[in-house]
Amino acid sequence: MSKAQAENATTRKEQEKRRARATRAPALPPLLSLQRSVGNAAVVQMLRQAGHVAAQDRHEHDAGCGHQPVQRSSDDALVARAVAEDEQVEDTGPERQSALLDAALKSPSQALPSSVVAKAGAFFQNDRLSATRVHRGEVAQRATTAMGAEAMTIGHHVFLSATAAADERLMGHELSHVDKNLKGVRETGHNNGAGVSVTDPGQSSERAAEADGHAYASGMTTAPSATVHRSAVSAAGGPVQRMLQDGEDGPGWGRVALEEKPPGSSEEDHIAGLAADSEEEVLLKRGVTPTQKKHMVQEFMRHSFVSFSKMLQVPDENSTAPDPEHIHSYTSGHRNDDSAKLVEFSSNPAIASIFGSEARFGYVITVKIKRKYLGKGSSGSEKGWIAQQGAPFSIVAVEEKDSVKGGDAVPLTDAEFREVVKKEEMAEFLLNFANPDFMKEHMTKFAGVEKLTEAKRIAEMKKKFQD
Repeated sequence: MSKAQAENATTRKEQEKRRARATRAPALPPLLSLQRSVGNAAVVQMLRQAGHVAAQDRHEHDAGCGHQPVQRSSDDALVARAVAEDEQVEDTGPERQSALLDAALKSPSQALPSSVVAKAGAFFQNDRLSATRVHRGEVAQRATTAMGAEAMTIGHHVFLSATAAADERLMGHELSHVDKNLKGVRETGHNNGAGVSVTDPGQSSERAAEADGHAYASGMTTAPSATVHRSAVSAAGGPVQRMLQDGEDGPGWGRVALEEKPPGSSEEDHIAGLAADSEEEVLLKRGVTPTQKKHMVQEFMRHSFVSFSKMLQVPDENSTAPDPEHIHSYTSGHRNDDSAKLVEFSSNPAIASIFGSEARFGYVITVKIKRKYLGKGSSGSEKGWIAQQGAPFSIVAVEEKDSVKGGDAVPLTDAEFREVVKKEEMAEFLLNFANPDFMKEHMTKFAGVEKLTEAKRIAEMKKKFQD
């Protein structure tokens, strides 16, 4: 270890000791984006939703809002107080952190240099990065130091320590968070003991930001996270490129083992009484509303809608029960990359029936799954149990509900279920196709007469759903 490394390690240990002495701040917001010097953790939840003082009277500007970002002067009372306060009060204490975060948000900022906007915009494939505001003054630096950080990100505001601006890897990491924030991709975090919610350095969004930072610094032209996002979008629409033919099995169709008569569900108390690692199989149900239901469109575009295609993916035999934090994100509605990979079932058939009755057509599926793959989900009458979408389970019954025909659940045959899945895949593709980026990428796969043929095919698909 070099002398510099030893000094850094000592500094980090001292910071950890100071943070360990801090008590929870009663008014400190749970939403802040923070990259710490160790692990580059990010504080994540929306300040405005949390009632944070500095966010309530601020308009959150972006590149298309038509306003110039409002910058508070450095003689703002809160800023002045943060700078001039007695130096004997530790900045790492919870109240001081809260005041400094308020002050940092109100401190002077600058736009990204045009050269950085051009490079980062192309890299992240985001034309809204010009909305980024960079804070590097005394208050911003003091706030990052108080949080034990090299840099912090709140929405589209980036706060830098004295040395961070020259670090392209770190800037790439921060801009990765800004990119996702501008695109509405949410993150979740854990309480760091001072009332601030920070992400785990090992969670998917942090790993993605770190990979983006290294790629940005190395001169790569496209962010790895942008490539992954395109792949995910393509995969969501991919099945429509090669629809299942009658009698043909898709890659995850081995999950389907429909019984002649739909079975009931296992009793809630029985499931709860089993050991968490039990190999015993239980029966659970889930109500599924078709993707084409209008108010589900936004859920689907965020990749958090659990469609039939997600439930028919190839089972992962190495799957485990979901992480409790991911379950909490799922049940509390704070969807992110991790919770979007989960699916919730119920031991209450009535609840499944309700969720399968929110449009003209709905479906109630019954699955058989081992207890060891389940975690407790929604409480109360919902009696929820949550699993990874890739967990090994079998679909043993699918019942269709048609409100026009009275809403009674009618069991589907294997062939009828295939038709439902094909229609659902078309609906997913059309929702994706409404995204200009997906449309452009998809149509570049064709040329000449083939492109015209594909355009006609998609037009026919749209007409089919309009009819």
